[in-house]
Amino acid sequence: MKIRNIVVSIIFMGLGACASTTQLTKESENKLNKIALSKDVTVPAKAYYYGPEQGAGAVFGVIGAIVAEASTTKDELIVDYMKKNNIDIGKIALKEFERQIKLNPKFANKINSDENIDHDAKFVVEVRLYGISQTHGFSSVYRPTLGMAAKLVSTDGTVLWEEYEFLTAMNDGVEALPFDDYFKDPENMSKRFEKISENVVTQLMKSL
Repeated sequence: MKIRNIVVSIIFMGLGACASTTQLTKESENKLNKIALSKDVTVPAKAYYYGPEQGAGAVFGVIGAIVAEASTTKDELIVDYMKKNNIDIGKIALKEFERQIKLNPKFANKINSDENIDHDAKFVVEVRLYGISQTHGFSSVYRPTLGMAAKLVSTDGTVLWEEYEFLTAMNDGVEALPFDDYFKDPENMSKRFEKISENVVTQLMKSL
């Protein structure tokens, strides 16, 4: 299933192409004394799902496509379950970003969670893609997937820093589970989204 892995990676990388990487210069960094953190996090309306049904669509043509189409309700199942159990991927991602940015020695004493205060710039976080995916084509277990973008914007609208990072289900940084187990206990899902958020934000921080 190497082709499938390539396709999944292209999807995540393609989303990242919408946000070109911008490095924070030392000059800009030195001008920052107060930095706010926006509480508004953009999240896709639909969750991402990839399982054996999609693989069937790729391998078995029209018949497989019918099977794949019948599975589209699984992305709706993910969204509905998260809403019902107050699993907010936007809040999870933002909370982890705030935790890590306050540990960053460059910004530790400059961050304020209240974006209404006077500030020189503010961090903005965006969830580009999230969901649950089969770890590989023949696997019976699934991992969460997450693509996040973050940027630091000055009060005049200048983007001082911008980066995008993602982790697919092919990463081994999060414990995998059978798909149905994600819906047996809300913590099975929430804890895994918290863990993948931690890992993705760690990648984002490397460019700062």
